[in-house]
Parts: sequence; structure tokens; C-alpha cells
Amino acid sequence: MKRKGLPVAILCGGLLFGLVSVSLMSCGDEQVTRYAVTFNYSEDFTINGINESGYAANETVSFTITVNDSTKKVGTVTRDGETLTPNGTTYSFVMGEANTSIVVSLVPNVIVESVEITGKNGAIVETDIFDNTQIQLEANVVTNNVIEGDDEVDWSLSDTSYASIEDGYLIIDNMRSDEAKELTVTATSIYDETKHDSITFTVNHSIINLTTSYARWNKTDEEGGGVEQDELDLVDYKTDGLIIQDGEENDSALIFNDIHSTKFYIETEFKITGLSANDKYPKIGLMIGTNDNGTWNQAGTRHGFFYFDSNTQNGNKNWNTFAFIDSNESDGWNWNSSIENSSRFTAESVTYNEWVKIGLIRDGTDYYLLAGTSKDNYSSYGIKRKISWNGISANTETYAWFGGWRGAYEARNLKVLLGTEVEEEFGPQSLQVKTNRTLIYKGNTAQISVSNNDSYFNKNYLKYSSNDENIATVDENGLVTAASDLTGTKEVTIKVTYDNGVENPLTSEVNLTITDDAAADIRLDGSLDDGLRNSVNEHTFKLNIGKDNSADEYAIFYGKKNVDGLYIAADYYVKELKHNSNDWWQNDNFECRFHNEYGSEGGIGQLWISTANVGSANFDEFAVSQPVLNEETGLYNIHFETVTYYSRFGIQHVTEDDYIGFSAGINNTKGWHATYNHDNDTYGHIQNMGIYITENGLEENIPFTCREHELYSIYDKLPTCLEAGTMHEECMHCDYSGESIEIPASEEYHQWVITETTTESTCSSHGTGSAECSVCGETTASLPLDPNKHTKWNEEAGICDDCHNYYNEPTNLVAEAWTLGGFNKNFNSAEDFNVTINLNTKLSTNLGATMYQAFVGDICSIGWANGGISINSGASSWGAWGDKTDYLRVLNNKFGSGSNSDLVEAYKDADVELNVDRSTESNRITLNAIVTSNVEGYEDGFAQILLISGKTTNRNGITVTIGAEKANVTFYSAYLNEGKLL
Repeated sequence: MKRKGLPVAILCGGLLFGLVSVSLMSCGDEQVTRYAVTFNYSEDFTINGINESGYAANETVSFTITVNDSTKKVGTVTRDGETLTPNGTTYSFVMGEANTSIVVSLVPNVIVESVEITGKNGAIVETDIFDNTQIQLEANVVTNNVIEGDDEVDWSLSDTSYASIEDGYLIIDNMRSDEAKELTVTATSIYDETKHDSITFTVNHSIINLTTSYARWNKTDEEGGGVEQDELDLVDYKTDGLIIQDGEENDSALIFNDIHSTKFYIETEFKITGLSANDKYPKIGLMIGTNDNGTWNQAGTRHGFFYFDSNTQNGNKNWNTFAFIDSNESDGWNWNSSIENSSRFTAESVTYNEWVKIGLIRDGTDYYLLAGTSKDNYSSYGIKRKISWNGISANTETYAWFGGWRGAYEARNLKVLLGTEVEEEFGPQSLQVKTNRTLIYKGNTAQISVSNNDSYFNKNYLKYSSNDENIATVDENGLVTAASDLTGTKEVTIKVTYDNGVENPLTSEVNLTITDDAAADIRLDGSLDDGLRNSVNEHTFKLNIGKDNSADEYAIFYGKKNVDGLYIAADYYVKELKHNSNDWWQNDNFECRFHNEYGSEGGIGQLWISTANVGSANFDEFAVSQPVLNEETGLYNIHFETVTYYSRFGIQHVTEDDYIGFSAGINNTKGWHATYNHDNDTYGHIQNMGIYITENGLEENIPFTCREHELYSIYDKLPTCLEAGTMHEECMHCDYSGESIEIPASEEYHQWVITETTTESTCSSHGTGSAECSVCGETTASLPLDPNKHTKWNEEAGICDDCHNYYNEPTNLVAEAWTLGGFNKNFNSAEDFNVTINLNTKLSTNLGATMYQAFVGDICSIGWANGGISINSGASSWGAWGDKTDYLRVLNNKFGSGSNSDLVEAYKDADVELNVDRSTESNRITLNAIVTSNVEGYEDGFAQILLISGKTTNRNGITVTIGAEKANVTFYSAYLNEGKLL
């Protein structure tokens, strides 16, 4: 049998040459094809074990390599381009049916003993680091030094999403995570992959970009000019978040790491430690800008700066003026610009070496400025001013930094919120949804309005939807349009969503009634032809307004009530149009005063409408027609139409079922003089079918009653250990007075008098001895608790850890003039709080005291920043919360005959249990004091002082401080029943 091969040459015996292609074939009858193995030739190595006669197909080829140069070693061995891996020192492969080539590559014979990562020049590497950091690392490689460069390594990272390394220079970018991350850096010898070293860093996210933040100053000519860069002191930054900038001449910028956005909140707590003597107006604050390096003199960039005005030329060490200023550098900084003036506000002072906090919210082109001081533990911190500035467009992202010019400071507790985080912290907590009318005639419209009590509120987030668009639709601005083809009366619900991106957005709903009843057709267009006006034609009120009330000039008034409010219109006729002036009363007009059944006109006060400025009024809605001259009568005719909603009355729960009357009048303006003309004996009673007139007196048979009472408690008799007491409830808004409620007699009302002491009581454990009740005569061996004898007094917290009394011992305050501070605490007013204070007052009539002295106090915003109430023992009050001043004052005096002189006598030695309550539900503060007397002859009486504030809002902290005037007041105990102190 013959086997065919692919011979290149046919030889007997054969030779093997380096890189010479040789095929071997046997001689004789049987021919066997053998294939040559060739190799690259070099004096630096020898290949051993190659058969010079070649190899048959499928025969195993084995060989070794001897390196003749001690400085080298075998690197790679390839067969036809494929790498061969040795078994020990022997290489082998199976011969195919073709010649094959071996290529041997030598490499330096580097022996790597170790690899160690260090810092630059062998320094120890700090492994607890921040992002936005650059670190120079070195790999120290120990070898046999056979060649130059045998210490080269390959650098690698465990995470390249925020870090990179080249030639040992480690760059860590913003890792954008509040959670610390581990980053492992590895250096591996390029000559021996088994030799490597690793170092693991704990990377923390820094609020401040430590690479780009700076402090620097301009050098003087003597110093050579130019700009000198300074190092920020970051020694305590890792542990305490404290950054120190101690150069008084420095400009500085602590650049917030994560800010490049259109919506964010930034905050910094800082204290001023030095200001440049070479600058009268150093500035420190929060800045936003379109450049990323914290400079404000870069061409083409825009900036906004929220700063406090540290004017140093007056020599002061404290300042309280804040403002926002803008610049695009080409304009410079205009310190008297409109934006700076409109943003300026006064807040708690910034004082040398005292911590203060400022914050800024950017939401597009809206900016909210926040400030507060450590003097009140930042209870005053909050939004002080909102401004709108379009110097940077709403869609242009900005950077932000804290710093300023020519000032030294310490900064800590820097904070950043982005996007929905801002909403979660500052977004509104509730929505107040109103509509100008709840009853809508088909085809007509109603406006949904939304407000809230929070300072941060963006109406652009409001979304509206209707549950049935066949009844009514609502547009993106909250305008509801009733279906024009509706028949009958149907209900529709409008849903309002504050879609600010949070997980559970606020929602609220308002229910509307849509009808085809023409009596609900209110169209304020001055035409007096709507369905509502036409439905009340039979019951009108004519007012003569001619000279001496003559009938040659007159006004016919139309009126109606519905579920929403009052419709008042006047068909007005005069001989001559009044003086064309901007003053409403010097133009054609009418006035209206509303009242209840008893004639009170204080509910709304004066409402007016006039032709001034082509129609003006202070009604909720109105329309004024153009004057039309009637050629036959010679009278000018003007139509006035108005709507007043019940909410305008300032009284809760007024509805169409309540009595509402009104009186109307005209300012008969001649030239520059005006007199108010109306008939005081004539009142209109507005009913559903029009105006009904009551002559010479008012109806008194339609009492006003709240739909939902807001009640307070009046004590008629205090309970004792022997007899029950009684109380009843009254409404703040109407004449409702509830039935008497019994307060059962109880042992808790014993009045113990200690007659013998064996062991003393403490605040939490009863002593032993003998005590007798002065009311019922009962005796006991268990002595009453002593509220001022504590066994667990916490000096640091200023409270007993056992009974929670704030007084370690009785505190005495003797004062002739008004003096506060016997009790003084700041409460968290974002939550309900309730505190009870027990005191004794000894009124000093020798000082000319009256019932209005004894104990006095303030319940107010911290520092009176947003108003408050001043109180005294007679419950009179002054000041204002800034919301309403409808304080309710009740003095329920049961001493003697109940006269003021009896109260003065009782106050000569009286015990007072004073309770102060703040309710977030009602937004009211209630002061309730029960006064009992120790004066002979007055022991059986008592007085109740009740003061309920008008509506208040969260004041970022409320102070309750009680003191004395012309009295000796002793404070025994104060217990926080609910809430938190600041």
C-alpha cells in the first residue's frame, strides 16, 4: 500500500535545518510521508529532542529548550502561531499532515521577589478618603535587577465607574452616593503575574468638591502681585464635617459636589472668625452660577449671591441684614438693584464667632432664602423671602458654592438636596382648595384656587381632573366649565393633585353642583340680564340718592343668596356723572355693609364698587357697565354687579340659611367733596328670593347658629373631694351654650395639710407621718408628694428624670415692673404641645397693683419674630399673630361677688394652675388658668382665665415665658404633657 503525502523534498536519511522546510519519505517498497519541524535559529538558545528525520502524521513531537544566556529565559513558544504550554520543561504536540514551525521568544530573566504599593516617595497611604480626590501611588518592586525597567507594573481598579488610574495617579470622581464605597487598587508586575499588591480605600462622598474648592487672595505689589492659592483646613472635615478658612484677606468658594441642576437646596452652618480690615464690605454667603470653578469674574457667566451684609465700617460685630444680588460681571455687582432691594430682609443677627445657618432653594427662576441662628437652637430657621429672578433661565443648570470675599470663617453641616428631595423636605403638607362658586349654571365657569400655609409652594405642580367630563371639564389652570347641554342638576368632583414628584403626592377634592336652573345663572358682565337677577325682580330695594334724598335720582338694588354667597346688583340712575378721578369715592359708586340680625356691621365692614379706572371694587367679583344716557329721562344709567362669598365674613360656617342683612349708600360726590348717603333705619334682609325690607328696626327672630361649633370649656364650680363640680361648653362663633356637665368628686382633690413628718416625701415617693385634708377632715399616714424634692435630677437637661418637673426647687420672682422669665421655654410649634405650670402669686397692693398684674407673660414667636400675645392675670391681651386678632377673652370670676376688687383681694395669696396648649388642627393657642385663693374669706371661690388666640401658623418655634408685675410669684412645677422642647 502506498501513502500519499505532500513532499517538499524526497531524501533518504534526511537533515533538519533551522527554518529550512524539509519533508522526509522512506525508501523501499513502502513509502511513509514524514513532515519537517523547523524552528527559528538563535545562539541564545538550543532546542533539544527534535527528530531530524521528521515525524509521521499523528506522531507526538517532544522537545526541551536550553537558554544559553543567563540574563534571559523562555518567554513564549508558538507552533504555527499557537502558543505551546510546557509540562514542566518539556513542550509537546501531535504532528499533523503538514510541515510545522516552532518560534521561540526569550524575555529578560527577571525574578520578582515582591510588589508593595505606597504613597509618593514611600509615604503611608491614607485609605479613608473622599471622592473628587487625586492621589499619587507608587509600586515598589523588588527584582534581581537584570534589566532596566524590571519594576514596571500594570495598575487595575475594582470599580471604574467613578475612578481611574494611570501610572499610579489615582483620580476619584464624584461617586454620587451618600453610602461609602470600597475601591481596591492593584499593582501587578508585568514580568510575573503572581507578584502583586493591593490597597483598599474607603471612599466617602464629600458634600464639597475638594479638588475645585479654594481659598486665595490677590498679592500686593510688595509681594510680587498675582494670585496666591491657600489650602483649606480640612483636618476636622472627616470627623466633624468642619472646614476652616482662616485667611481674612481670602476670597473663597466651597463648591457643592452634586449641584449642576435647576432645582436644589443648599445649606451651610458657619461662623465668622475674621473680616478684612482692607475691605469695608466683605461678603459671605451662598452663590449660584453657570461656571463650575467658583469664580464670579468669568466673562459670559451669570451669578446670584445670597449673602449677609457684613458692613465693617461701622465697627459692629453683628449684622442682621440679608439680601440676594445678581451679576453677569459685565454689569458688575449692582448693590442697589431692584432684585437686591426686593430681596432684602432682616433676620436674627449674625455675630462674630457665633454659629448661624443660611440656606437657598432654587426652583427654576424661583429662589427661597432661609436663615436662622444658633442662639435659639435654629428654631427660627426657615424661609424668610421668596424672589423670582430670570437672569438665569429656568432650564439653565447652575453650580453652587458657599464662600465670599475677604472673610475668614468656619463652616460645617453643609447639606444638599436635589429634585424630589427638596419637595420631600420643604413641600406643602396640605392643600387648601377653594372655588369661587359651588353651584354653576350650565355653560358657565368657576375657578378653582389652591393655597397652603407653607412658604414653599409651586403652583406649576398643580394638576386638575374631573371625574365626569360630560358634566364639567377643568383646564390646566383650574378653570371649570360646566357642560352647556346639561339638563337637570348633577354633581361633579374636581380632583386637585400637587404633582411634585414625591411618592405619595398631596390630593384634594371639591364637589360642584351643575344645574340648568336659570336662578343659578350668574354672569357678571354689567348687563343685568342673567337668570339670577331676573329671579328676584319682585323683591328689590330702592334707595333715593337725589339732593336731600329726593327720588329724581335713585338706585334699585337686587339681592339673592345661594350656597356660595351673596349677589348684590344696583341699577343706578343719576343726572350727572361724577368727577373723573382715580379715587373711587369721587366717582359714581355705591357702598354696602353687611350685618347679622342684631345689626352688627363688623362682619365684613365696608364694601364698595365704583366707575373709577373703568370699574373697580373690593367685592370678591364684580362688573361695571359703561354709562348710558336716556334721552327721555335725562338720566345716566350704570349697572353694578357684585358677588361676595361667605368666606369673606371671617366667621366659620356661614351659609345661605343664616340671616344676612345689609345697608347701602352712595357717596354723593360733587367736585372734590363726598358724603355718605344712606337711610340708617332701612335695612335689607337678603333672602333666596330677593331683598326684604325691615323699617325702623331689625328682625331678631332668626338666630345665627354654627353648622359646626368650635367649643371651649367654662368651669362653673370646681370639684372637691366631697362635692362634684360642674362645667359647660360654649361656641367661639355663635351663641351656643351647652348643658351642664358634672365633674365627679374625687380623692385626687384632697387638700392635704401635713401635721407630722417621719420621713420626707420626694417627687416620686410618699413620705410617712400624718396629714389631714382641710376640706373633708380625712387623715392619712402617707404624706403628699413634694414636687421639688428630686432624687434623679438631670442637671444637664434641667429636668427630673423621674417626675419630669422642670423645677429643681421653687423659683421666686419679685417684680415691680413687668418682668418675665420665671418660666421660659421654647417649644416645637410644628407639632402640638401642652404644658402645665403651677405657681403662687402674692399681689402687692402696696405697689398699686390691680387685677391686671400678679402673673404676666408672653406667648409668642421666638424673639417676637412673627408676633404673639402678651397676657396678664386679667386675661387682657395685645400684640398680634399677624393672622387674625379675634382673641377670645373670658374672665370667669367666682370670688366673692365676682367684682374686680374681690379678685384683687384673692390675688394677695393665690395658687394658679396655668395650662398652655398649641393645636396644629385648629391652629390656635389656648391659655387656661384656674386660680384658687388662700386668703381668708376667699377659699371657696375661684377664677378661670381663658384666652384663645386667632388662627396661627407654624412659627418655627414658640416661646412661653411667664413672670410677674407688682407681685411676688413663686414657680413650683412645670410639666410637658405633650410635644417637644427646642
